[in-house]
Amino acid sequence: MPDKCRRGHPSTPENRYPSGGCRPCQQLRDSGVVTDDMRVFGEGRTCNNGHAVVGDNCRVRVYQGVTRYVCVICHDAAHERYRLREKQACVGAYGGCCNCCGESEIKFLTLDHVANDGASHRRSLSARGDNAGGGLTMYRLARKEGYPSKYQVLCFNCNLGKQHNKGVCPHVDH
Repeated sequence: MPDKCRRGHPSTPENRYPSGGCRPCQQLRDSGVVTDDMRVFGEGRTCNNGHAVVGDNCRVRVYQGVTRYVCVICHDAAHERYRLREKQACVGAYGGCCNCCGESEIKFLTLDHVANDGASHRRSLSARGDNAGGGLTMYRLARKEGYPSKYQVLCFNCNLGKQHNKGVCPHVDH
């Protein structure tokens, strides 16, 4: 029998149930100080960067059969890196710059539907029927489809200009 439970309570006979469970840990759960969520989702663990992984601060990842507990900060940072890689690959496949004005700063670039049917296309992709099918969903879809010509890269200015100018960018209008 270990010297301590995973929360650090000593493994003395008065601290143990006959089944081997820890009495102080059970008392904490009964009092509501420690919830079952904390127990199940990695209470007492830290992520690779030393952040506490407890309750709402925890994301569970299963990768190649191994369960990992990751804090929200590290999970969100990893997701942002993944989203940026997908965006860079998509923008690169369509020339790496705005198809209208030539802007090349990745932060300003977006994927545009050439036929001006983006809103209805995103709604059809979304399970909820709203416009939740943009961004990362579109970058992955374009990659899966082999970067078809129905999309193009525009900067946000040209994209909004096209939207407010009946499908034609103001740069082209001049």
